[in-house]
Amino acid sequence: MKERLKKNYAFIIFAIIIIILDLMLVSILNYDNIILQKKYDLEEEINATHSLDYYEMLDNKSKIENSSSFVNTTHKVILIPSILFLILLIFVDVEKLDKDKIFLIVFIPVSLMYLFIVPIGGIPDENAHWYRSYEISLGNLISDRNGNNLGGRVLPSNLKYVLTNDYKGPNINEKENYFSYDSYGDWKNRYKDSQSKSLGEEFIVFSNTAIYPAVCYFPQALGIAISRCFTNSLMVQAYFARLFNLALFIVVMWYAIKKIPFKKAALFVIVCLPIVIQEAASMSLDGTLIAFSTLLISYTLHLTYNKGNEKLNSKDYIILIISALFTAITKVVYLPICLIIYLIPKEKFKSVKQKYIILTAIFILIAIIDLLVIVSSLGYSNDIASKEANTLDQLQNIMSNPVQFCLVILATIKKYGTEHILSIFGQKSLSWLDVSISPIYIFLLILIAAYYAFCDNSDSSKINSMTKVFTFLLSIITIAAILVTEYLSITAYGYFYIIGIQGRYYIPILILIFIALSNNIIVNKKQPLPIRFLLMFLVLANLHSLTYIMFKYL
Repeated sequence: MKERLKKNYAFIIFAIIIIILDLMLVSILNYDNIILQKKYDLEEEINATHSLDYYEMLDNKSKIENSSSFVNTTHKVILIPSILFLILLIFVDVEKLDKDKIFLIVFIPVSLMYLFIVPIGGIPDENAHWYRSYEISLGNLISDRNGNNLGGRVLPSNLKYVLTNDYKGPNINEKENYFSYDSYGDWKNRYKDSQSKSLGEEFIVFSNTAIYPAVCYFPQALGIAISRCFTNSLMVQAYFARLFNLALFIVVMWYAIKKIPFKKAALFVIVCLPIVIQEAASMSLDGTLIAFSTLLISYTLHLTYNKGNEKLNSKDYIILIISALFTAITKVVYLPICLIIYLIPKEKFKSVKQKYIILTAIFILIAIIDLLVIVSSLGYSNDIASKEANTLDQLQNIMSNPVQFCLVILATIKKYGTEHILSIFGQKSLSWLDVSISPIYIFLLILIAAYYAFCDNSDSSKINSMTKVFTFLLSIITIAAILVTEYLSITAYGYFYIIGIQGRYYIPILILIFIALSNNIIVNKKQPLPIRFLLMFLVLANLHSLTYIMFKYL
């Protein structure tokens, strides 16, 4: 025991420093409430004209009232899991474990914490994903439309009361929370309202998710359908939808990490980013997209580098087609990623001709299905796009003024590029894009990602120039597709910038970018970063993110 502790003293000191840092950041975060309370008390004492701070205090009334309990609770959220992980990493030689096994050890417990701590409806568009999932669980694969052609369906009204975002159910006491209904305090009310059978039905609009194919929501709908067999609580059903969606992500991502021939550590870092775990542990389709796009990239590289001259078999084709299909139909903008299958060398086929016939047939099949998905969505209106947005006018504008459109892209990158990158690592990207983690963690996460992109080239000698160039081109094409799509569907006609883009949109191609950046110039010739230090930091970074999310919902 003493020998093991002595051997790991540097790691233990490192872990203690990070834990103390987390606890200090929580205390600093909570100190803002104390300052706000003093400002409020002063205004009340001198009968001053109520300032913005006064109303901000009212909006954060529950935070101030629960200030002390917040510190106690979040300290437990940080201390208990971190100490358990510390003990685990001391006694388990993770350096000898494969990255896919390490992924399971870290990701499962951390993602389950996100699943239960982040309230239902607590991430972007989860309310719409919930309605679509519930609709499909009842056997309704295609959404209805209302008089304005907005997608939705007549569903139980109490489906809304599951959601914490703007909860205004019949059991809410408005005096208890003057401005905001987003809090853990209304959990009992939401649970009670979600069980009620006497609240009637109404047409619920979820136009942004009604257009997605039903197969994309299979895990969520299955979780709801199974839980409905033993509970009437819609809130429990919502958690089962999250759980089944998370299970699919874990299985697919585990296999992707297992099969990728290089950059395993880089992929592990990407998967353990707070924004990725948050999406995976929700009802959102982003988790499905990230998992299957990663599997497509990983398995293609596996076939290219790991199987020698062995010919492709039925299993290989099935995995390629399924992963490409889910990548494309989940979000049609990611169809270009499917072109990666052309990296598979001719030696894996009977001839060069057979290679291009088969791979082109697969891509055309995926593209046709993608086109059918687009066509089927044309009958639905979009209530998220700007009222001034007109897809046909925008398309005509691009075709008639391509140079002007390029200038719009450059202006967008200049104005929002840094913001997009920072949001990948936690700046205003958690919860409903209104929770930022500490700049300290954002900086460290970017530093680690840069290290694994540029410097950790222990296995990069396997990557040939063709792969680097091809992954770079696919990254550029996909980014361009994202920009064009948001310009056509969301941005107002004639606007100077492309709006609606979020950093998480780039996550499915991060591993492509990391591969493209592999080099033999900027290299770490010494020992790579010890994996246990990396694991401990990633765990603490996510515990830190969870406490900041908890602070929002006090």
